[in-house]
Amino acid sequence: MYKTRIIVILIIFTAANVFSLDIQQDIIKKGSQLIGTPYRYGGTNPSGFDCSGLVNYLYKPHIPSLPRTASQMARYGTTIPLYEISSGDLVFYATGQDPDDITHVGIYIGQNTLIQAVSAGPERGVILTDLDEKYWKNRYKWVKRVLPQQIKKELAMIDMDFNKGSYTGTATDNEPEGEGSMILENGDSYKGQFHNGLFHGLGEYKYSNGDVYIGAFENGRESGGEIVRSDGSHYKAERNAQGVLIINNRTNRDQNRVNYLIEPPTNWDDWIKLEMDQFEATMKAEEDALKSEQERFEEWKKNN
Repeated sequence: MYKTRIIVILIIFTAANVFSLDIQQDIIKKGSQLIGTPYRYGGTNPSGFDCSGLVNYLYKPHIPSLPRTASQMARYGTTIPLYEISSGDLVFYATGQDPDDITHVGIYIGQNTLIQAVSAGPERGVILTDLDEKYWKNRYKWVKRVLPQQIKKELAMIDMDFNKGSYTGTATDNEPEGEGSMILENGDSYKGQFHNGLFHGLGEYKYSNGDVYIGAFENGRESGGEIVRSDGSHYKAERNAQGVLIINNRTNRDQNRVNYLIEPPTNWDDWIKLEMDQFEATMKAEEDALKSEQERFEEWKKNN
């Protein structure tokens, strides 16, 4: 009787774990296929989505009681600290003038990446964005978990587009883990070991300029190995306690080199600056036109 109970518990345990994983993967796979879909206010289907319409389209088949709007969703599910975020969790933002008014929601898919439908920005529609983008960090409110949590997380093979590049290899909870490779958006590439979504362990990183770093990585950064230049020259490379890259026992121009995966994202900052520059240029042009009109009017009064 005791053994029978253990077997039943194990079956339930395994079934629940597989069920939650299947839901998560179904949502992420379908969401990835929707990248590039145009933004449409109130949109809830592949002809166009708004942020909560995208979430409803992907989650509603599994969670019929999920509310429709971002502000309503923000009160649904379990609040999770950002450092415990897991693929399938929903991330909420206040993007309007009121910092307490939830107006936006995105879906976390792993490796610091969100799938979300945006109405304005460097790109519009269903896109991938980075959690660390300053624009989004400044408007972040909280994370909600609305899917069943995996009880036991196991390695699985994935082929996934993240914000910083395309990953092929093993993963846990959709976070690169173990052996894999990435083709990065800036033209760099990496092959080697991962942990918690970051380069960690032994690997080879090829910079787009032809240089190659071969050696150890720790939490995403090169920690000790060899740099082979594009001209074939070899240099010992290691980081000191201050995080400075030391080449052949001396600091040089590479001391601030950061690989693309951990390079701070700036797409949205660049877009905001461009928007502000364009706004200021438009205002100046209008002021100049008004000044010119006033000068012509004054000239007309003198002559009449």
